[in-house]
Amino acid sequence: MKKYLLATFGVGVLLALSACGNGEENSPASESSNITETTVGETTVAETTAATTTLTKPVTTTVKVTTKQPDKHEYSLEETQNVGDLSFKLPKNCKVKTQDINSGKMNTIVFPDLSIIQVADIPVPYDIDDLSDSELTLVLNTYAESFISNEAWKKISDPKEIDIDEHITIKQDAELLKQGESTLYHFAYNGHIYSFAFIKVSSLDNATASYDLQNKIINSLEFKEVKADKKEVETDKEETPVVPDSNETLGQKNALKTAKSYIDYSAFSYLSLIKQLEYEGYSNEEAVYGADNCGADWNAEALESAESYISYSDFSYQGLLEQLEYEQFTNEQAVYGADNCGADWFQEAADCAESYISYSSFSSKELLDQLLYEGFTQDQAEYGLQSVGY
Repeated sequence: MKKYLLATFGVGVLLALSACGNGEENSPASESSNITETTVGETTVAETTAATTTLTKPVTTTVKVTTKQPDKHEYSLEETQNVGDLSFKLPKNCKVKTQDINSGKMNTIVFPDLSIIQVADIPVPYDIDDLSDSELTLVLNTYAESFISNEAWKKISDPKEIDIDEHITIKQDAELLKQGESTLYHFAYNGHIYSFAFIKVSSLDNATASYDLQNKIINSLEFKEVKADKKEVETDKEETPVVPDSNETLGQKNALKTAKSYIDYSAFSYLSLIKQLEYEGYSNEEAVYGADNCGADWNAEALESAESYISYSDFSYQGLLEQLEYEQFTNEQAVYGADNCGADWFQEAADCAESYISYSSFSSKELLDQLLYEGFTQDQAEYGLQSVGY
């Protein structure tokens, strides 16, 4: 049985991601950090990790801040905030709102100056802690890719693999168009993926505290001890032997084995699997051989990807098609996935509308326009409005 990576902020994560540049460049020189950085690769994330199909496409929203903004001043970290198996320090008088999202929990932390941190806590339905470093890096890179996966986002810099208390972390700087920049950190711990988004609201000159304090907050992270009774992973599983072709080279044999390994834990399109194998260092000929002979049913892969998307976020039919095609499934494969994923598109519109108004104020026209922008039909968008009381 295939294992699904349900890793995303969901629609709620993308409220008003605003003006967060590179944390190290803007941090005070006296501020110490236990974070070490290495560039993930020469190629972009889309080139290296577009293979996996477990991420959601970002949405563009406009958040109206109506609260009077206080003057800018320095904050000290005096209070402890717990999220899942993590704890970290915050200034006093932060407001915290926790929401259930389809795939986990979303914690929105509003600072006194109205800057924001969002922390997503996403349980993963397989033993992510037992992945190899390279596999975990792939998963986290793929997770991070969701935030720059369509025209709503502009990449500011290549993602970086950093170390937070010996935990592999992907740090990403990107701009949500019409809103501003955001700095995000993604890492896994104790069967969950955690994502921190440090946001300064571009429409408010002084709303920068969460961003300015990101290094201190990240450095304050404490990882609670894993429970002793955690289910032990079987170590005596037999690997399915690869039956080599008589003319198969060693490179082809290893590419085939790697391709089967990828297909076993996530959904890939044919082209994205080839790209992933090439990223792993296989030649194009070896990567094509692995993809051609791994035994994947590409329609089934598209369906698996569609079901995974629908299970943790809200999509219109057209939006899901676009996402699957972005993941390099053919149009026919994407249509198969969207047609057979079992989604109720009216309910998807209702859930999407509820998600929007849960974190921001929308007039009925603004909400209707946003739902139409997301690809819902007029009838579906109007149903979404009615479901939230418009």
